[in-house]
Amino acid sequence: MHIKNFFIISIFSISTIQLFGQIKLEAEIRPRTEYRDGYKMLHKKENNPSLLVTQRTRLILTYKNEKIGFKIVPQDVRIWGGEDHINTSGINISNEGIDIHEAWFSFNIRKNSLLKIGRQELNYNDQRLLAKRNWNQNGLAYDMIKFEYNPENCNFHAGLSWNNSSDNLDGNIYPNSRYKTVDFLWFNKELSSGSTISFLGITTGSMQSDTTEKMYFNETLGTFFELNKNKLGFRASGYYQFGKNRFGDLESAYLADLQGLFKINLLEIVSGITYISGNKQNIDSNKDHTFDMLYGARHSFHGMMDYFSNLDKATNHSGLVNGYFSFSIKPHKILNVKLMYHIFSTSGDYFKTYNEFSSLNKYLASECDIVSKLKIADYLNLEFGYGFILPSTTLRKFQMISNHKFSNFAYIMVIANHVLFEE
Repeated sequence: MHIKNFFIISIFSISTIQLFGQIKLEAEIRPRTEYRDGYKMLHKKENNPSLLVTQRTRLILTYKNEKIGFKIVPQDVRIWGGEDHINTSGINISNEGIDIHEAWFSFNIRKNSLLKIGRQELNYNDQRLLAKRNWNQNGLAYDMIKFEYNPENCNFHAGLSWNNSSDNLDGNIYPNSRYKTVDFLWFNKELSSGSTISFLGITTGSMQSDTTEKMYFNETLGTFFELNKNKLGFRASGYYQFGKNRFGDLESAYLADLQGLFKINLLEIVSGITYISGNKQNIDSNKDHTFDMLYGARHSFHGMMDYFSNLDKATNHSGLVNGYFSFSIKPHKILNVKLMYHIFSTSGDYFKTYNEFSSLNKYLASECDIVSKLKIADYLNLEFGYGFILPSTTLRKFQMISNHKFSNFAYIMVIANHVLFEE
């Protein structure tokens, strides 16, 4: 069945039972204009900047009653002018169809517990490992079955998944570059007013290769603590990774983050440091110490320029240390302005095992970003961002660019979100 017909039928089906529950239909249109001149990669002086517009369009249908609920979110993501061909009348046509971002249903098992089955967003702790990655126009959702138990002051969730790339009649082959399975356990407890602690365990399984069914399993265990008292706030998270990575190597890696927050009147100041382990010279050479960030957020943590979204590639398996500072001001209830500064270095020195990098130090770059958000109306928001990066000799050598120019990035994003129907 064509996905458009499926969505129309779903609306009419739910309409017949709306008297027995709550139904809501929302629309979101999110065009974003981007100016890229050294975004993600340093640009040579002869490189030209790029100017483009991407757009995300979503319809969000939700239904809920005392026993069941479901959500269907078809979406279309495209680049303006990116149609596949032009027909004889000169009308642009695209072969790209509407995709499904979310499609799940849930039913209550007993009081405070439910089972949710289908494609769904995950958003846990500080989003370091499981996130919906909303900066990406496509976003991120997971095909899984999830159990939730949510009594007062605590939560317990468990998720299971099993992925295939085709309608197999034989075997369970799956690309090595993707996880065959992602399973997790999460427990959250409110300790007191303003403080919570969470524990997260994740198991990922990868195929040995694209043509074999042997699997390597990797485990990640960690905790997240948050405290907010009056004008002060504190966050701490730590995760340890062990097992085997997707290449079959033994792994022993970790991530740690400490963050302090201070609020006064219209101002908010945040300072912190993130340490992501990497490999070092001649230490446990039979183990991989590069922490895998799994499906965690990158853009919101490691800078608007997105230079460190793929750490293995960006730092030659040498990990990352990210010291950050932000200053936010809200001069009006409809306006928020945030200035962010990052200083990046590697946590390990594995890159020195390459002769051409042996004399380099760990310092990578400094980055400065500014984001301004303006609420024009309840259904319309405008967001502007600008960022630039100042690379070190080490980063220039890693990217094999000597004659680089000033690298910067800017965007303007319009977010239109409106409830079309609710009853």
